[in-house]
Amino acid sequence: MFAPSLSCSGTTFAADNALQIESKIPTTLSGTLGYASLQYWIEVPGKGNVELLTDADDEGGLIELVGKQVSLNGAMVTYSNGSVYFEPKFSAPTSPGLSISQQDDGTIEVANGEQVLLSTDMYHSITIKHEQPLAQGKAVLLELNTGGVACPVLYQLAVIRSDALPLLTPTFGTCSDLGKLKHDTNGFTLALPGNPAETWAWDSRTLTLHK
Repeated sequence: MFAPSLSCSGTTFAADNALQIESKIPTTLSGTLGYASLQYWIEVPGKGNVELLTDADDEGGLIELVGKQVSLNGAMVTYSNGSVYFEPKFSAPTSPGLSISQQDDGTIEVANGEQVLLSTDMYHSITIKHEQPLAQGKAVLLELNTGGVACPVLYQLAVIRSDALPLLTPTFGTCSDLGKLKHDTNGFTLALPGNPAETWAWDSRTLTLHK
């Protein structure tokens, strides 16, 4: 149930490192988008205002929609202090040559051209987390969103090259959706909290993924 006029800001989260995410439930929120004092919210008919948890990358797309009717995919996030936010999930751009599509039977397909790399009904959605350029292609980090609370996110890496067959790694991760991604020209690292925590590294020079 949505609480009216929720009033916890992103600044509060930054100042209070003790806050923990207690639940993250995928949903779609529809209503009128509002904005004031650096805060966005959606006015949901009959349910009041639901504040949005956003970052700087979302600003360009949201500011143009203020005052308009919107329908955003995302998740209701509940924190340990009882505050509740809607975190919109904006579609990441699809890599040229790599497509992600929802099929009529509910499965999700990841394909490179006409070649299907993955067909699964195990996930709520699959999005592109990061693209790493290669000399003759790219490595694409896929985020597999389960829609659950116990294990919300896993990952796979697709390696697409013009001089070789495409490669899709097995799933990996700690189930945490709080991973920290860092990247440079030579690759990327993905640090994932958990028990135990894991750090995965992709080396573009040797074309290897290791923990």
